[in-house]
Order: sequence, then C-alpha cells, then structure tokens
Amino acid sequence: DKIVPDLQEQLVRSVSSVEGLPAPSQVPPGLPEQFREALSVDASRTIKNFSLEATQQLRARVRANLIGGARTDRLAKIIETDFGVAKRRARFIADQETSLLVSKFREERYTDLGSTEYVWDTSHDEKVRDSHRELDGRTFSWDSPPITDPPSGARNHPGESWNCRCVARPKFNVVRVMAAA
Repeated sequence: DKIVPDLQEQLVRSVSSVEGLPAPSQVPPGLPEQFREALSVDASRTIKNFSLEATQQLRARVRANLIGGARTDRLAKIIETDFGVAKRRARFIADQETSLLVSKFREERYTDLGSTEYVWDTSHDEKVRDSHRELDGRTFSWDSPPITDPPSGARNHPGESWNCRCVARPKFNVVRVMAAA
C-alpha cells in the first residue's frame, strides 16, 4: 500500500515529459491487491536452497517490508537473521524479490497508458551480462519478452531475471495534433 503510491509518483515523473500523452491516472482500483496477490501466488517459484514453506515465509516478509515502505537493506537484514542466510545472499534475495515487484508494476502501468512496446536499457556498466548487453537499445513487445538466458531459453522483461538491473523504457505512439494557426 505504501510502495504503490511511491512507484506511481516515479511513473508520473518518467512519463510527464512525453508530449501529447495524457497524465497517468491515479493507481487503478485493485492494483495494490494484484501485487500483494502476485507475491503470494508466485510461491511455486521457490528460491534456490529454500523449501516451499521457507519461500512462502520469506515472501510474507517481503510483502510486509514493502507494505511498511522499508528499504531493501532492512529486508536483507531480516532475511539474514530469520533464515540464517549469509549477508551477501540475503542482499541478493531482497533485491531480486523487490525488483520483480517493481518491474511488474511498471509493466502494468505503462500498458495502462497505451504502451505496447519498450526499449531495453541496461545499466551500461561492466556488471551487465553479455546476453543483456545484446538487448540494450532494442525494442520489444510487452506481450513477448525477449530471451534473456540463451542456454535455458528463459524469457523476461527488464528487471525480472536474476540479478537484472535493466529497465524498460516505454514507447508511446502519440499522435500530435497541430493547432490551426
């Protein structure tokens, strides 16, 4: 409930400069509930070396952290303490679970605004994996994410695959109407 308005504010800032695009509406009714449910439903995708029960407990902590508006570093400490996970791995899990939620929020809101495509944008640093570097600057459909891991054939939008810091830059097909002089 607290993170959704924060993400909405980020959305408004990112699309407000698009000439001809109407201002984004308020968060649609039911969207916060959809994200809460997504965090619960995705429990079948377990975390490596976590049982299904431990994964569900961890996701409950992720939900509580997001609802409380806390940062991922706080979540990492909770994961480290409550699950006996090494500090580095706890940070990775906190970042990954939060990234999944944020990516899904952006996709929902951008498509609500009429975006059907996005441009893949990497972090442009040495940590970007080769398969993502090859996607940088290319346009993809929200309906058909690209292959992000060629050996497995996994398809993801930016921010959805493990340790991905890439972002989707939405494309909008805006028709500009020229005022009569």
